[in-house]
Amino acid sequence: LARLLLIGATARYAGKTQLACKIIGRMAAQVEVVAVKVTVAEAQVGACARGGPGCGACATLGDGFSIYAEDGGQVSKDTAKMKAAGATRSFWLRSSRNQLVPAFESLLDRIGPRPAIVCESTSLRAHWVPGVFLLATRVQCLPKPSAAALAEHADRTVIFDGRSGDFDVADLSFDSD
Repeated sequence: LARLLLIGATARYAGKTQLACKIIGRMAAQVEVVAVKVTVAEAQVGACARGGPGCGACATLGDGFSIYAEDGGQVSKDTAKMKAAGATRSFWLRSSRNQLVPAFESLLDRIGPRPAIVCESTSLRAHWVPGVFLLATRVQCLPKPSAAALAEHADRTVIFDGRSGDFDVADLSFDSD
């Protein structure tokens, strides 16, 4: 999917959203950009698959999926940050692992055929070949096994030191043809 720029990560807090916002800000001046954040929920009772008690947002998914269109109301959310960076629309896709492919296909139908898509997801790379796959990693952090398995597919690894990454978005352009 050539119009998809996918940002995965080897760990939490690796700078994915910060990187996505910089890329969206750069690309939005050239083309329409839609932002997507993907959360894959594991069946787990009483705790978040990401660790800790969780927010409960994925507890009701079961074996399904949910697509939330960001309205910008909660400015601290990643999807709101990406919309504020210049995305015309921003979505949060929550899915059980076994529904990830049909969930993303449903979202692609909703987005339409033209916009560029900047998407935060490591899991999608196992199913889709994007135009560009960036893998964000934190300094001195062991990678998640799922991310380590996809590292060889990264077009570029972006190292995040807790404040910024080593990728200059000025070097990025989008060909809409």
